[in-house]
Amino acid sequence: MRLASNPVIPMPSYRTLNTFLSEAAARWPHHPALIEGKTRLTWAALEQISTRVASALLRCGARPGDRVGLCAPKSARVIASMHGVLRAGCVCVPVDPASPVARAQAVLEDCAPAVIIGPAETLTNLDSFSPLRISINESVDGAMSWQEVMDGEVVPLTAAVEPSDLAYLLYTSGSTGQPKGVMLSHENVSAFATWAAVEFRLGPTDRLASVAPLHFDLSTFDLYSSAWSGATLCIPPALHLSFPVRLTEWLAEQRISIMYTVPSLLAMIAERGNVGAKKLDDLRLLLFAGEVCPPRLLSGLLDLLPRVEFANLYGPTETNVCTFERIDREYWDSVSPISIGVPCDGTRVLLIDDAGRPVDGTGTAGELLVSGPTVALGYWRDSVKSDARFIQRAGTRWCRTGDYAEFDDTGRLVFHGRRDHMVKIRGHRVELGDVETALLAHPGIAEAAVVAVDEVLVAFARPSGAEPSSEELREHCAGRLPRYMVPAEVNVVQQIPHGSTGKIDRLALQRMAKHG
Repeated sequence: MRLASNPVIPMPSYRTLNTFLSEAAARWPHHPALIEGKTRLTWAALEQISTRVASALLRCGARPGDRVGLCAPKSARVIASMHGVLRAGCVCVPVDPASPVARAQAVLEDCAPAVIIGPAETLTNLDSFSPLRISINESVDGAMSWQEVMDGEVVPLTAAVEPSDLAYLLYTSGSTGQPKGVMLSHENVSAFATWAAVEFRLGPTDRLASVAPLHFDLSTFDLYSSAWSGATLCIPPALHLSFPVRLTEWLAEQRISIMYTVPSLLAMIAERGNVGAKKLDDLRLLLFAGEVCPPRLLSGLLDLLPRVEFANLYGPTETNVCTFERIDREYWDSVSPISIGVPCDGTRVLLIDDAGRPVDGTGTAGELLVSGPTVALGYWRDSVKSDARFIQRAGTRWCRTGDYAEFDDTGRLVFHGRRDHMVKIRGHRVELGDVETALLAHPGIAEAAVVAVDEVLVAFARPSGAEPSSEELREHCAGRLPRYMVPAEVNVVQQIPHGSTGKIDRLALQRMAKHG
């Protein structure tokens, strides 16, 4: 049975994340907060576990402001631990558990955690990065076991956390491949989580699918908008994220009402999830972000899920979500790019040209700058990059997104691509996204990505059915693009590589293009 939409509930405006869980436990102590397989935690139980984690951290010697590395796959214990880190006044540093050892080591060397939390096998490999370790499963030499955490003395949680204090370090590679830590304050995350809960009317009747990895900023919606509203957070089995039919079945079984994810996962569900045969009667809202969503994909989902509301959320990690666009089915145009919409409440946007001058009027693209409570504090231990990315203009702090956009005649923002996706080909500036859009217009292509190697465009295309030839795709592009934008090479592949967050792995494509 389809759940009724939640009424707008008057609630306090939280400013620090460590209050979200305690307030939820006070309001809805017996309501389910977290579901993972057979594990069911109420808000009161989740608060109790997080309190014991916070106490264990303090007994270990962790102090407010210390970084705590969380190197583990998503689970109820890990999410409870993240809440515990914040309640102790410490800083969450989620590390991708699937990342190569060298990358995990680079992240830990950079942030110098006081404590590392993870499974025994991970802690054994990372024992040189912190003398203090907590195991979320079986015991390991030199680490506190989970049983010891649960049985240990509960100590007073007296950390005086301010909204401006650091809450998260989220490491992102960008186009360089070198991890850099984006510093998010309590206010940065809570402003977004509160806005999203109000804007999309979240409430205790909602059940959220937690599909975003914890080291990805999309997960902050799952953790904190659910706590703000009393919604239930449901964690799917990890393998389901690779098998669309199983994921769709799980969404139906768990009566999921809201999911926030990247377009790549939505494409898998639309193409191979057998959505038409499933009864996703409880699903009311699909939010997508992280990459450009192909209009054809959205059109297919609108047809498959006629009663679901869709919204496109935009923003790099450095701003979290700063603009959004609700998809209006009545006026939906499956040919035009999907708008990134209007600024979120409390957010300001500005377009500037290459000389730094404001861009006025419609029809002219400029670099998008963002100001507001969700804009990050900067990059951890990197003042040079921070000063280049976060700038002052007329007494206001702005984040340069590195993305180009323009205002349409309705005042909405239309995305034009990333600065680092713009290349010069024979003297012409080319936005790689424009070439990808042309490839995706071919009816036989489900996914496409383009990279530049030595001023040569190399495309990768994944077919949706019968496999078109490379020459056919080049001819298709030639009918839609100037000659200099037609890829010199089109590789028809069965799979395009994606990173742990679900985004296309462009560094991997660069390597593939160079080595054939």
